[in-house]
Amino acid sequence: MTTAGSPPMPLIPPATRAPLVAVARAIFPALIHLEVQGLENVPPTGPLIVAFNHLSHLDPPLVVVTTPRELECIALADLAHVPVTGRLLKSYGVIWVRRDEMDRN
Repeated sequence: MTTAGSPPMPLIPPATRAPLVAVARAIFPALIHLEVQGLENVPPTGPLIVAFNHLSHLDPPLVVVTTPRELECIALADLAHVPVTGRLLKSYGVIWVRRDEMDRN
């Protein structure tokens, strides 16, 4: 169920999630030097919350591709209407949130 004007929330992970992550995992190391620390602290199973502040649009995908577990992600609903970013986020299957509004869905 969605509210008027809000993008639908995915019920199951989209089939495009794994290929998107695989492509990003192949591309990022070729483009940037990336050093990840602390992965030994990520439990292999069970509940996990990964919360971070990001300074650029690349930070969220970098967290997704460097975390050794599949992550459910949230994104600002306004980003659904940005041409490239919106398509990538929809393909990943993010949960859309509206700033300053309560959504029981």
